[in-house]
Amino acid sequence: MKRFGTLIFLLFITVMGFSWNEDSSYSYSYWINTEYPERTIDNLRKITDERGGYVKYLDKHRINLKIPAPDSELILNEIKKTAFISDNMKNTSNLSESLITLNAKLKTKDTLLNQLYAIFNNSGLTQTMDVEREINQIILDIEDLKGKIRYIENRVAFSEITIYVNNSSRSTGYPRVHRSHWQWINTLGIKNLLNK
Repeated sequence: MKRFGTLIFLLFITVMGFSWNEDSSYSYSYWINTEYPERTIDNLRKITDERGGYVKYLDKHRINLKIPAPDSELILNEIKKTAFISDNMKNTSNLSESLITLNAKLKTKDTLLNQLYAIFNNSGLTQTMDVEREINQIILDIEDLKGKIRYIENRVAFSEITIYVNNSSRSTGYPRVHRSHWQWINTLGIKNLLNK
């Protein structure tokens, strides 16, 4: 029973805070209320630029950031300075298995390519065309695998943070940009309390 409690505690800490594993991809979503939406968005953009990240999408109600994964907590700290977080969500994808599989396939294709080059150098005229076709196909497969590996490495290196901004100084009634993903919260009728 004590072991189960420890496991629940560790899961709670992992879900609620920022944790980073170099083989996982993270995406965070925050729904915030702030009296200064422009200032909040400008500060988030500035921190993102300083840390080597970039803005993926921006409008007056939403900003989508890609920031180096270890620096994700800086964004949360900036949000807490000027806004009230009404809801948040974290998605994690462990990509270690995909990377291992792709790297194994790449190694196999490289070995096959070297073997085909050896056959090509010792082949006769009739075999040359067939071997050359195989070599071209293997090269295409290798480049495809390298592209997939780079894509996954980029997903791991950069966390995606989406912030939905509600201007609390102009807000009357319910927030326009958010409805909680926990249905039971939606039924409590506390949305007006979140805006005050």
